[in-house]
Amino acid sequence: MKTALRLSDRAQAPEMTFKTRGLNVDIWRRRVTLHGRDIKLTPLEFDLLALLVRRAGQVVTQSEIMKEVWDESPEKHGHYLRIYIQRLREKLGDDPFNPQYLFTEPKIGYRLNAEGS
Repeated sequence: MKTALRLSDRAQAPEMTFKTRGLNVDIWRRRVTLHGRDIKLTPLEFDLLALLVRRAGQVVTQSEIMKEVWDESPEKHGHYLRIYIQRLREKLGDDPFNPQYLFTEPKIGYRLNAEGS
């Protein structure tokens, strides 16, 4: 019964696929590809990326990310966020000094590039 309800919800929900600069993120399938190559993410890395995808182009504050992904305050475990952003950048081949995908907004949070090409 639960499976039928979940599949029904997915059928009614809009497709959650994000594409920019060769990066494809399929929220429903929890699949990430970069230039056609599968990128393996941990569940937490995927949850972090999915949050940024849902808010692509917008700055997501460190506090919002910590509460939504870790259910913690940034003061308590904010260093985890920096580590996971660094891991995401490495897996996406994103240079922190010249990023294509993940941008740091100093002392505020992070933003995922929403521009295609």
